[in-house]
Amino acid sequence: MLDLYQSQTQQIQKASSHMGKAQPDYSTQWVKFYRDIGMYEQANLLEQKIKDHETKFEENHQLLGQNATL
Repeated sequence: MLDLYQSQTQQIQKASSHMGKAQPDYSTQWVKFYRDIGMYEQANLLEQKIKDHETKFEENHQLLGQNATL
């Protein structure tokens, strides 16, 4: 089961590295899948990574906006 988790995590990381190329983000679907099969810890970890990524994206977006007004 851990191997499955690691494999899927690697797939998600690869997919997220291509997010700038308009690739669909299936992270929330993975969270739901993990919860559906009882892998709550993995779901929570992935959900936290999603939130961290969104926070970093917002911070970067704000910085870019500030630089544009300078």
